[in-house]
Amino acid sequence: MSLPQRLHAYPLQTLTTNVQPLNGTDNTGDEFPGAVVPFGMVQWSPDTTPAESGGYIYSASQIIGFGLDHLSGAGCDYGGNFAFTPILGTPTNSPCTDGSSGRNTFASSFSHGNETAAPGYYSVQFNNGIRTELTTTTRTGFGRFTYPSGNTAGMIINAASSAAGNLEASVQINTDRQEVFGWTIENPFCGATQNNVLYFDVIFDHPFSAYGIWNGLTLAPGGTNSLGSRAGVYLNFDLPDGGIVLARAALSYVSIANARANLAEESPESSFTNPGFDAAVNAASNIWNFYLNKIQVSGGAPTDLATFYTMMYHALQAPSIVSDVNGQYLGFDGQVHSAIGFNKYEYFSGWDIYRNECQFIAMMDPARAGDMAQSLVVDAKQCGTMPRWSVADGDSGVMMGDPATPIIAGIYAFGGTNFDAKSALASMVNAAVNPNVVASNGIHERDAERDYLNLGYVPAAQSG
Repeated sequence: MSLPQRLHAYPLQTLTTNVQPLNGTDNTGDEFPGAVVPFGMVQWSPDTTPAESGGYIYSASQIIGFGLDHLSGAGCDYGGNFAFTPILGTPTNSPCTDGSSGRNTFASSFSHGNETAAPGYYSVQFNNGIRTELTTTTRTGFGRFTYPSGNTAGMIINAASSAAGNLEASVQINTDRQEVFGWTIENPFCGATQNNVLYFDVIFDHPFSAYGIWNGLTLAPGGTNSLGSRAGVYLNFDLPDGGIVLARAALSYVSIANARANLAEESPESSFTNPGFDAAVNAASNIWNFYLNKIQVSGGAPTDLATFYTMMYHALQAPSIVSDVNGQYLGFDGQVHSAIGFNKYEYFSGWDIYRNECQFIAMMDPARAGDMAQSLVVDAKQCGTMPRWSVADGDSGVMMGDPATPIIAGIYAFGGTNFDAKSALASMVNAAVNPNVVASNGIHERDAERDYLNLGYVPAAQSG
């Protein structure tokens, strides 16, 4: 996790205290309050019941788990994968006994008085006494779970916990390494056809005193492998007097091996301690403070400062990195590629960001914005078109129009010029004059373009 190269020419202020991550978590905001760093792959955040598109709604009184990925401000259910739920006791039945995915089975009550959300940090204490603390790097999460005495300390990891549902999932336990790893295929975003495969790896600092898996309606104590549309694991830790369990988790869109490599690079074993967790929280806070200091404002009421910096915080969460520490990413052609000289970004909410957010990012961090533009360029090379609303490895095709063209132009105009502008221009021109520009998944870059080119207008809404 590194800071942009350009240093501030003025003293840094402490601006993170103005950010209120819980703002926007009402039923109109679709935001999540959990831990994330700017443009990070991991967003470790609570999911509630009832749910909202950000996974969390402020009016809820129960948390069902802490998923590793979320979207900021999206209008459709997505993310919440690999939900960790600390519990007291040991499951005696599959959480899917009612035929569901098991997302809500171990929901725990909480109150906002026992909840803290800050840039790069989230904490909540359940009413049963379990406290969860979360922080992140770009591709990893670091969790600290504190259990009360007199109970069996347990952990549930649901490999099929997506808010949108999962087509299939796999999860395995490696007791020798105190490790759980696996993958999941999430249902498409916003009713599209593009499915993400997401991989994860997590290491605990305590051995497992008991463990098991579930698959559908079946719970198997002592089992170590589960594969199906409803799959997960449970773990117990030997903490009769209560205490702390640490967990380091990582994601990858390429492989479990890459998730492990992300974990080793960004959250090494040497930092796997309580002081290491505190240091990670400080590091995440510092990188947020660095970005927020790009704009220093004064005057107005404290609520005005909170509004400004909270909105700035949300604007710097996406598009997010999808390439691993070794540069690999899954391309829009379904093949693994290496990003040479740039980081790969996706989750371009094109319809929403082409007017101003991409220009804002270019002003805040032109080199990073240039990487985003290059990501769109390689997307076009790999699948035939630039995306409208991309997920990690393809275009969902949600909404309409050709937002990538003004996004790239806006990034370039505001300083993000470190990308293949010649190839970008060629793709943009081709999309503007050729009605046959269509992605490998059948999505046209510009709907109804043939009518527009022939008539000068579009007489009726149509696709293709």
